[in-house]
Amino acid sequence: MNFAAKRQLPLTSVQLDRATVKRRDEKWLDEMKADPSARFLLVKNGNCLYRQGERYSLRHLTLKEADNAEIDSTEPLFLGLSASTPFFALTLPDDAQGEWFDTLGEFFDLRRSAPLLSPLDGELATLLKATHHWRENHVFCGRCGAVNVACEGGNILKCSDQECGRLHFPRTDAAVIVVVEWEGRCLLGRQRQWPERMFSCIAGFVDPAETIENTVRREVLEETGVPVGDVRYMTSQPWPFPASLMLGFRAKALSGDINIDPEEIEEARWFTRKEIKDLVISGDMALPGRISISRWLLNGWFNEGAEGELDEIEATT
Repeated sequence: MNFAAKRQLPLTSVQLDRATVKRRDEKWLDEMKADPSARFLLVKNGNCLYRQGERYSLRHLTLKEADNAEIDSTEPLFLGLSASTPFFALTLPDDAQGEWFDTLGEFFDLRRSAPLLSPLDGELATLLKATHHWRENHVFCGRCGAVNVACEGGNILKCSDQECGRLHFPRTDAAVIVVVEWEGRCLLGRQRQWPERMFSCIAGFVDPAETIENTVRREVLEETGVPVGDVRYMTSQPWPFPASLMLGFRAKALSGDINIDPEEIEEARWFTRKEIKDLVISGDMALPGRISISRWLLNGWFNEGAEGELDEIEATT
């Protein structure tokens, strides 16, 4: 079994029962909000609240703490049940301030904290960030322009205009990401806005009426000029930055010739495992973050060779 298969991909744990049937019942939701065991998360500017000094643990407020705080927030978002514990989220105004918040903890970016979170906190933070972004960007009905109102615990939005009444569901944008192989090498690229010396797997969004396999072939060809034959699905990862579902693949190139589209990427190269190892050790190559499916895919390919494990190599630098 290769290393990628052994390592849990961040943000993919399933700890919550989202109670999609029960949450349709407003009375049940009210009972859950009033349950003494209920826990409430806070989000501001898209960032969750973490325990003071602990950037690897979300701050779970009790019902009493949430009530005492007199928080000026939106209607609680129902996230789900863990065992019998209901979890909700409260969205604070972007300019919310006060000494009380300082006593609770620190608002922190999920990208940096995700690898250190427990499976439950990781799922809570991922779901909250994605749903929060969707709600913030769907205040009005896309059909008639009336204000949307939350239903089913905030997981669905409904147009407030009685004649329209359109239901709006959370949007997820499908995207592919792929390790392309050719004669013992893998194809990596870099975008101009990325940190210096960083390379990653080729990726792109799925077009309407397109299979995900053909998306892989199209994106690799468009960005690098490399034709792809066999495509093999590996795994997926929710990526709430802001609302993607990353579909991971490995693929076989039909040619090693590279001809990049400078509008898409700045550079693309074939790398052997030894080249990656040497470049990482020398500091001349930066790897994708360990939170990402890109890193998981790259680890899986690299660790099948004889150069060691990529995470351990990076840790020594």
